[in-house]
Amino acid sequence: MTSEGPSSLPLPPASTGELAALDAALERSARWVTLEQLRESGHRSFRVFQRNDVLREVLQVVEAFLEDRLERAQADLGSLVERREREAHDEGTHRVLASLIDVADILDAMATAFGSGQPALAAKSLDQRLAAIFRTHGFERIPTVGQPCDPRFHEIVESAPAAGTAEGTILREVGRGYRKPDFVLRVARVVVAAPGGTAV
Repeated sequence: MTSEGPSSLPLPPASTGELAALDAALERSARWVTLEQLRESGHRSFRVFQRNDVLREVLQVVEAFLEDRLERAQADLGSLVERREREAHDEGTHRVLASLIDVADILDAMATAFGSGQPALAAKSLDQRLAAIFRTHGFERIPTVGQPCDPRFHEIVESAPAAGTAEGTILREVGRGYRKPDFVLRVARVVVAAPGGTAV
């Protein structure tokens, strides 16, 4: 009977931890005494035993690799779903709050128009309640009058002459704005001092 030498399974280069684990599995199988004896004897059943044992270890490593990837994918998916839910909730809240800014502007105008008396007090009271709602969600009113215009927080709707006032200084607020430290809900609409005292 002609002796046949052992055959080895081709493996990709161990460029990752997973492939290194495959190489380790091959090394362990090659050190088994029974397989060594079969190999030395030249018995052709060595190839069958070797292939079965190596494949078993390879499959175990691959199975562990796939389970790890599945767990990571499930965790990533869970985080993504939670983040999207938070973002959707925040977007809905922001839309509602942005619509309330217009209501606050109307109440402010009503209080100014009424001047004094019960209607003006009622409008101011409602305005204060709205301000509390904005604060509850972390929004503060953007400062305007007397401040230099900042395009990040202010929208210029008009400029007016103002003697002795630096160009771009906010003279009047037309529509209020609200922001968080990292998010602007709506910029404030303002009237600013014109350059050289000339209205635009």
